[in-house]
Amino acid sequence: MRIHQLDSAYPSARSSALRTPREAAASDTKLKRDTASRYLTLLELLFLLRRAPAWSRNLGQRLIKAPKLWFPDSGLASQLVGYDEHRFETDETPFAGALFENFVASELTKQATWCDADVRLYHLRTAGGSEVDLVIEARDGTIAGVESKLTASVRARDFNGLRHLRDRLVERFGAGVIAHTGPDTLPFGDRLWAVPISALWTPV
Repeated sequence: MRIHQLDSAYPSARSSALRTPREAAASDTKLKRDTASRYLTLLELLFLLRRAPAWSRNLGQRLIKAPKLWFPDSGLASQLVGYDEHRFETDETPFAGALFENFVASELTKQATWCDADVRLYHLRTAGGSEVDLVIEARDGTIAGVESKLTASVRARDFNGLRHLRDRLVERFGAGVIAHTGPDTLPFGDRLWAVPISALWTPV
């Protein structure tokens, strides 16, 4: 797989609800599935890709649900798809939101390697359509959910996926957070918060 072929494989491998990353990459790069799978594994070993397993209360199901792909280097991801700073700031398409989600996920992945708590990172998509970008699970079973919204105005309905997770887990649910581009930290109900993206680096 030539490196420039990733510019087409990246968006569909991450965003497809029906195809696995291997299927999406194979389709978009015109490679056989087994070949695409080997390339994806190689890119992961080189730390150019990271697979986030699907989260489920059933531990066995985590192994059969499709993972989500993240680029640890958001600058590389943006370069591959032709996004510069100006385009990112003015683009209102879902793909710009996907790049923002990738950035938040990659930053939290890095922080998970040095934080005091031993945590694992997943994503959630249910058959009913509920979705959470990032599910963080501690060893004691406590769960936090993180969504990323490329907007300064978070709405109550943006928390639908986090509410689903909270109501499903009850006491195991620690907090649900939406990272946004506005300046304020705002409560949105029981254990739900909208926080500025700057909270990745500064206390809120």
